[in-house]
Amino acid sequence: MAKNRLIFQNWLVEIGYDPKLGGPHKNKIEQISIDELFDSGFDITHEIPDSQQTNRSEIIQQAVKDVLERLTDDEREFIIRFHFMGEKYIEIAEKSDRELYSLVSMHNIAIKKLKRYLKQFVKEQFDVAESKQIRCLICDSEHKDAIDKLIACKPFNATWKKIIGHVAKRYNIKIKSPQILIGHEKYH
Repeated sequence: MAKNRLIFQNWLVEIGYDPKLGGPHKNKIEQISIDELFDSGFDITHEIPDSQQTNRSEIIQQAVKDVLERLTDDEREFIIRFHFMGEKYIEIAEKSDRELYSLVSMHNIAIKKLKRYLKQFVKEQFDVAESKQIRCLICDSEHKDAIDKLIACKPFNATWKKIIGHVAKRYNIKIKSPQILIGHEKYH
């Protein structure tokens, strides 16, 4: 086991609702605003009652509150219901008239967005080094903006073949699969 290994809990549970412990929103099913959620008495300072820790907790809560506002309405509602209110996929599916598979997909996308939005904050606050991830060919390219414009101009019904060829010829980036472009468009 590596020395100084960082062990952490789910950061949403740390600042929000832990279903095992119960909480003020346990039985609340109507939509709740971000402000109500954070103003309702959630406290992440229960372990260390230090004033410096309290200030840091407020900074963390504000950062999470800010990035939750950047999610789509559906993603934000799902994150609040699932992570803060402790509802299960099946409960959320019944209340929102969505299929389970779409909720799983929405959850994955929302968590990726939250991680991306909070990456710099976590690095500054906790001095946590970024873990190695698969790099995006397009994001690493100096021609990212031009390629983004090409992707944005692609007609909905057109294939990716022309864009792949154009990127290879003009920018010397070999893209083997349209999924690279689709993934870049969707997540970056």
